[in-house]
Amino acid sequence: METISLIGFVVLALVALVTGIWILVYAFQDSFLWGVGCIFIPFVIYIYCFLNWNECKKPFWISIAVTILMVPLLITGFKLEVEKREANIPRLPNYEESQ
Repeated sequence: METISLIGFVVLALVALVTGIWILVYAFQDSFLWGVGCIFIPFVIYIYCFLNWNECKKPFWISIAVTILMVPLLITGFKLEVEKREANIPRLPNYEESQ
């Protein structure tokens, strides 16, 4: 189960990376400053997407869908990791049992 969620997470992360680069290509084609702003200033990429909606709507919606799909994989991965670590914690004997 851990392997499946890890593989799914990596695949979705790569798709998110591709959609981010896709939007950056549009931003740099529009203006050098838009491209640099999208890289270095937080949330400028979203402003660019909304101002140039006709170009950016497809990669934007793909990135939103990927983000939504990544959340359950992250939760599952964290849950499995916690369960694995809890199984390895040595238990102290109960005080009442030792007497």
